[in-house]
Amino acid sequence: MSMKKILEKYGDFASGGRVIFIGGKPMSIRRVMRKLDLLREEIGPVDCGSLADERYFVRFIDLDDRTIAVFEFDPSYKVVGEVRSDLLEWMGDDYFRARWRVYCPAGGEEWLGRNMAKFKR
Repeated sequence: MSMKKILEKYGDFASGGRVIFIGGKPMSIRRVMRKLDLLREEIGPVDCGSLADERYFVRFIDLDDRTIAVFEFDPSYKVVGEVRSDLLEWMGDDYFRARWRVYCPAGGEEWLGRNMAKFKR
């Protein structure tokens, strides 16, 4: 799904909440991410919200895939839909100026992008 379609269905980037009510209980975005097994270093929560028919969404940045992702889930936290859009589409030319941390099992972590010299060990 493209950036435009994500914006149409889930609203502007970061326009959702940081807390949603599921089954009458307030749930923070971090708690929702934990229940969906999405609390990882390479995943950054953005927002969450309610949809029709007792469905909810959580939007996040997945740096492993370099995408903006949205998971839709039901009240039992079963994922019922997933959409992604490439970060390049969201960032434009800034994508090529960003410093990306990448992990290589053989060589540890490296930073890619502008001014890499300051990250050399």
